[in-house]
Amino acid sequence: YYDGASEPSASVPCLDFFGCPLGRPVAFASQWNAAQEGRGFNSWLPLPFRRGLRIEVMNASARRFPLYYQLTFTEGPVAADAGLLHVAFHRENPTQLKRDFTIVENLRGPGRFFGCNVGIRVLPEPGFSWYGEGEVKMFLDGDRNNPTWCGTGLEDYVGSAWGMGAHTTPLQGAPLVLQAPGAAIPEFVSFYRWHDPDPVVFE
Repeated sequence: YYDGASEPSASVPCLDFFGCPLGRPVAFASQWNAAQEGRGFNSWLPLPFRRGLRIEVMNASARRFPLYYQLTFTEGPVAADAGLLHVAFHRENPTQLKRDFTIVENLRGPGRFFGCNVGIRVLPEPGFSWYGEGEVKMFLDGDRNNPTWCGTGLEDYVGSAWGMGAHTTPLQGAPLVLQAPGAAIPEFVSFYRWHDPDPVVFE
């Protein structure tokens, strides 16, 4: 909650915030977050605030567990035009074949789409079914039929090609690819993509 706001600007399950969707921690490191050894969750996402910042962690499980945390911050002036970090959680279960899955929509500008963490549970289908078919599309500032950004495939958006195995880099990667030996497709996949050197800005 920024500056006494009544609604949170970030509301997301803990593991998803730190880049481990699907409730399955896996070791990885990116430029903006990391799960060291799959159990030390770190984030360096900027959280500028002007008067105050409130962070709440809620245990929504049926059992108690220990929570250790450390917040490091710098006091000082914040630029008048500094943007605030907003984080949203969205889930569709199951997705519909041949219908686009929307990562986020109805963002009001001016703003910048900073990136995303996505988790996919691949449901068994008769025969081979590639979960990444299609392309990532971004409709900006009034785009209707044709998006400003239209990629060549999900794996290309994440920096790979012709399928997607486990890999990590500072700006994009797929830390979790859980696949049974001999299976044609994985059961669980997670990926992240940060738009740091290639900002997606909108009015």
